[in-house]
Amino acid sequence: MTAKTDAEKRAGFLARLRKDQSGNVIAIMAAAVFPAIGIIGGGVDMSRIYLTRTTLQAACDAGALMGRRTMGTSTWDSDGGRANTRALQIFDTNFENGAYDSRDLSRSFSESGGTVTGRASVEVPMAMMSVFGIKEKEISVTCTAEMRIPASDIMFVLDTTGSMNCPDDGSSCNGYSNTEAPNAKIKGLRTAASCFYEALAKQNVPTVSPEDCDEEEEPVGATSDVRLRFGFVPYAVNVNVGRLLPLEYMADRWTYQSREAVWEDRSMASAYDPSYGTEGPLVQTATSTTNNSNTSWTNVNVNLNHPVNGQTYSYNYQRANSSTACVSGIPSVPGTTTGNLIANGQSPTTPTYPQTTVTKFYYRTNTGQVVEYQYSPTQSGNGNNRRYFCQLQTRTTGRTSTRIDYSATVPVTWVYNPSFLYWHYKPTTFDVSGLKDETNNGWNNTVTLPINTSGTNRTITWNGCIEERQTQRVTDNDPSDNWDPIPANALDMDIEMAPDPDTAATMWGPMLGSAIYTRYITNSSTPTMTTFQTSSNSTSTWFNIGGQSYRPYTISENCPTQAQLYREMDAAAFSAYMTNLRTGGNTYHDSGLLWGARLMAPNGIFSDITSDTDTWVERHMVFMTDGDTVASNINYSMHGVHWWDRRQNNGTSAPSNDWLESNINARTQAICDWVKNENITLWVVAFGAGITDETKENLENCATEGRYFEADDTAGLVAKFKQIANQISALRLTQ
Repeated sequence: MTAKTDAEKRAGFLARLRKDQSGNVIAIMAAAVFPAIGIIGGGVDMSRIYLTRTTLQAACDAGALMGRRTMGTSTWDSDGGRANTRALQIFDTNFENGAYDSRDLSRSFSESGGTVTGRASVEVPMAMMSVFGIKEKEISVTCTAEMRIPASDIMFVLDTTGSMNCPDDGSSCNGYSNTEAPNAKIKGLRTAASCFYEALAKQNVPTVSPEDCDEEEEPVGATSDVRLRFGFVPYAVNVNVGRLLPLEYMADRWTYQSREAVWEDRSMASAYDPSYGTEGPLVQTATSTTNNSNTSWTNVNVNLNHPVNGQTYSYNYQRANSSTACVSGIPSVPGTTTGNLIANGQSPTTPTYPQTTVTKFYYRTNTGQVVEYQYSPTQSGNGNNRRYFCQLQTRTTGRTSTRIDYSATVPVTWVYNPSFLYWHYKPTTFDVSGLKDETNNGWNNTVTLPINTSGTNRTITWNGCIEERQTQRVTDNDPSDNWDPIPANALDMDIEMAPDPDTAATMWGPMLGSAIYTRYITNSSTPTMTTFQTSSNSTSTWFNIGGQSYRPYTISENCPTQAQLYREMDAAAFSAYMTNLRTGGNTYHDSGLLWGARLMAPNGIFSDITSDTDTWVERHMVFMTDGDTVASNINYSMHGVHWWDRRQNNGTSAPSNDWLESNINARTQAICDWVKNENITLWVVAFGAGITDETKENLENCATEGRYFEADDTAGLVAKFKQIANQISALRLTQ
């Protein structure tokens, strides 16, 4: 009973299943197994493919980057192909052979035009998709890396003082004060800067060879889409920036230690010259007549036809005999003659200031007369040859001379035309606006000043250097702590402030060395603040004035090569600028750094050139010097001639050389801090032997952290400049 019941139950279940219209569940489940395997297996395999591709791409990128970084400024095959070796090593570090069960790994790197290209491929076996016949998947990636320089503005602040003529190895500089030694530091600077350009811009500078730059071949890999701009501020005692300034930033009047011509005073009559106006009408003042005696009868000149009152008379004619009378009744000819007007002096002969008129005198002589004619009997020959004639004769009767005198009034005005009296040697203010070419919005090379012989004009050449605007007066004996922070009244250290033409203290003035006359006395030929006067034009002799001997001295002017605002430069232009650098003068680091900062300040007076609103720009200042600060209080600096102008100290005494150097060092550090605070990378290079440890410490403090270098000779300087160029450049992955 029980067995039957179970069989019936089974038969009933199958029958119900067979008859069920909602679908065959077993068939559906069996059919769904393969799609489920494909979906799940595909997901697993796709994950492996994604992980493999991502890791492979990252390894390729890392290898290309390392290969390009290792290549640097050399070639792909340099150093036994080290760049390729390092690229493969980094790849293998990031993607192990067999990762994710991959096989048949292939990777390679190559270089062309400075760009490193990597290619990698691998086979990834399929774990689940093999059920559907897909046994493996090939994954391939490419990558490139190039040395792409970011948009960069580089300002070179370069020491071009006289010591740059000296040998770069620190040997004796005798004989090279005004000429470059064969291995002069200035030559090393030209080479190093050119190698810097090649390393950064990847363009060949014609004045240097690969050997000069410690390279095996000329640079390659330059890209035209990189913006590189270069500016320059060569410096010594001063900087040559005047012609970079707008006309309105330069003062029209400036005061110099010079000389002023002293002329006759306006109260002195001798200072004026008369100027005569238009002469008035003649006025008759006197008449006198003189009667003169008659003249005797005289024969007329031989003339066959002698006119008298329109009728012609023969000068003689023959008559019949001695008793024949001559013709009579020839008319007389009366006449008058008007004489020329003759000047007869003036009164007064020489007018005296301030007379307003002079009287001029004139006269003329008129004559009156009657000319009479007659025929007078005469004869010639003897005997039978005797002949009788009538000869025409003339005489003058009624002769009078009448003199008529006249006068005329002439107005007199007076022109101030003083004579030179003497020179007054002292601070003198001149009109220097003649340097401005308003018509062409440019600068003239010369200006005329009244400092030539006896107060006449002299043409003064302007080299382009400037004198600074108002600065701070440091009143104590230690200026080292007076510049942090920069005082508000030190307008010369306000790097971003534009001049106000209505405020003289904010303006700059032209440096005119040929207009300077300093003053000395014979007591050890020491400078003096005393002003003195002399009528002599000489500047080579001593003048005894009140028992003391004085002498004016002219000075020499050291004006470096003209600075340059930022601009893109090809290799030839860069080389030409470096070639034209000239040396001379002492070392005032603050002058170069101040104007280097001013020329590159994003918000300063040249912001139309330096600011960039449409792109990110990296700003760099490369400051190179070969030595300690060196100042002299008789230098003509951007603050005048220190001993006499005394613009930076208390003014009661001349600043010492040590005081000036301490002040320059403090100002230098203040400028360095300003530059770094403006997000400008400040690179500093100390070049050559003999720089003191204190100066090296100051220079290192000036630099951005980690951006200070020392170079003992030209080879070292080339290496440091190339190192800076390589650090300024950066690697950028293009894929």
